[in-house]
Amino acid sequence: MRVLLIEDDEFIAKTLETVLIKENYAVDVAIDGEVGWRLIETFAYDMILLDIMLPKLDGITICRQLREREYQMPVLLITAQNSSSDRVIGLDAGADDYVAKPFELSELLARMRVLLRRGSSPVVPILEWNTLRLDPASCQVSYADRPLHLTPKEYRLLELFLRNPRHVFSRSSILEHLWGLDETPTEDTVTAHIKGLRQKLKQAGAPGNFIETVYGMGYRLKQSSLSLPSSPPTQTNGSDKTAPSLPSSPPAQTNGFDKTAKKPDERSEENSEQARKELEEIWRKQQTRSALRDVWGKYESYNHHRLQVIEQAIAALRENNLTGELRTQAQASAHKLAGTLGVFDLPEGSRLALELEQYFKSGHIPNAQGLQHLSSLVAGLKCNFNAICRNRLK
Repeated sequence: MRVLLIEDDEFIAKTLETVLIKENYAVDVAIDGEVGWRLIETFAYDMILLDIMLPKLDGITICRQLREREYQMPVLLITAQNSSSDRVIGLDAGADDYVAKPFELSELLARMRVLLRRGSSPVVPILEWNTLRLDPASCQVSYADRPLHLTPKEYRLLELFLRNPRHVFSRSSILEHLWGLDETPTEDTVTAHIKGLRQKLKQAGAPGNFIETVYGMGYRLKQSSLSLPSSPPTQTNGSDKTAPSLPSSPPAQTNGFDKTAKKPDERSEENSEQARKELEEIWRKQQTRSALRDVWGKYESYNHHRLQVIEQAIAALRENNLTGELRTQAQASAHKLAGTLGVFDLPEGSRLALELEQYFKSGHIPNAQGLQHLSSLVAGLKCNFNAICRNRLK
């Protein structure tokens, strides 16, 4: 799945890009509306994540233009404007759903999955080709019931083949589908990924040419007698569609025992499979957390600078010489910190930043007690920063 993220906050954009790549999405990022619109006109996207407050071309205008020109991909608005009237404006403009800043990553990912399911079919199909199975819902891949541990690029490459099993993809076409604009791979990169994917399939028991080369054209899944050319690619929802329908009455029982009850070895196999899926999910979450810590380390100075701007504004308030420009900067800094801390699952930090944002937005002049409260909010933000830094060391 290829996603376009249009977000002007560089830190949030990089954080979301990192998480989405770990979730096996191909991601392009635009930091203003005009660049985002040019990308929409140039490439095919499965979904757009769209901030509302954007430079050059705002998110509501982009939504309207998308629907006026009959683009059908789902649009998920990311907005700091969470009043009912703001939500109505966004939905009327053509957005399919929205999340309000600050938001939790788990909620954003869940809403994306819902919209992508809604845009295709009620149930996300398990993709199958001979004994290869890929479950897009859980991102689990197996060959002949043996699990495959793939990198995000290998996963998306295999998914591309499974969704188009008889299509021959050139190396340039694969580059366009799987690599973002900020990446600069060559066609040799595709060759290397094909080689790595073939090796992992072979280790799981697949033939060495499971992904076959069509010389002079590109790559596709190996065609066999098990996959007739006239039939569509195999897709199931996890059940055997050829099995007869179950009767509406309870199954017959003999001597008090349910004939449909699973044997001990079947239960053990199911438990083992469930444990494997849980371990893989834990591993994936750990990889995401590790990537997020790296993003924080890269942009930590930006966030400390935002906090310093807020402190400068409070100091100016104490001296009764806060300028309009510094107030605006402090408001913007607090707004961006609220989004940042929300993404890092620190709701209390987000609440403190939002309170600071609302104060600077109001233009209120505080008394001594109010100044003390503002300072306490900043102290709370520093504690949240320290919490992120401590987690980075774990």
